[in-house]
Amino acid sequence: MAESDRRRRPFKVCNSQRSCTIGIVAESFVEMKARGSEKLNIARDCRVFLEEDGTEVDDEEYFSFLPDQTKLMLVEPGSSWTSKNEGKDLLSLLGTHVDFTDAPEPDMARIAQRMQKDPLFFVSLPEDDLRLAIGFEPAELAAVLDRPEREASYYQETCRQELDRRTELREATELLKLYDKAVRQDIGNTEPGAKRPKN
Repeated sequence: MAESDRRRRPFKVCNSQRSCTIGIVAESFVEMKARGSEKLNIARDCRVFLEEDGTEVDDEEYFSFLPDQTKLMLVEPGSSWTSKNEGKDLLSLLGTHVDFTDAPEPDMARIAQRMQKDPLFFVSLPEDDLRLAIGFEPAELAAVLDRPEREASYYQETCRQELDRRTELREATELLKLYDKAVRQDIGNTEPGAKRPKN
């Protein structure tokens, strides 16, 4: 990338334990390492990896092709990148990824676990859980899932649509029942002397 084409770009950086994630802006690979290591309070001669898959980023050229908001892991000398699921179950991950004073609420943890395991989770969730999922703050849900807020909002919108679909189906069923009842009463009223056939 030519010097004149450079611009300050946003990135997310975390430590090797994923216990702390911060946002920074940097113009270059060197600046990103310097600012990131300072904010995470780790050695400046750290190594840099793509947090998602462990690809090492070690030069300016590769860094220049990374999209904005890429999440990077800064690893101190002697340590290495590890998968977020290595040796941990989801509930323990929820505890380390969420940067809250308190642990996530049990309902949020339970619903987030379903989201992680099954892309079609919303089809089988009871309506009370759908309402809970819709009611979470998108930023909090994103933190629990360790996914972008945009994706958490998409999940919530999908839950909202599923809840609306079920509500519409229930209302349509009730209307059909009322219509059927009205038709039966109307038939009975128009033929007051008619005898019903014996079974």
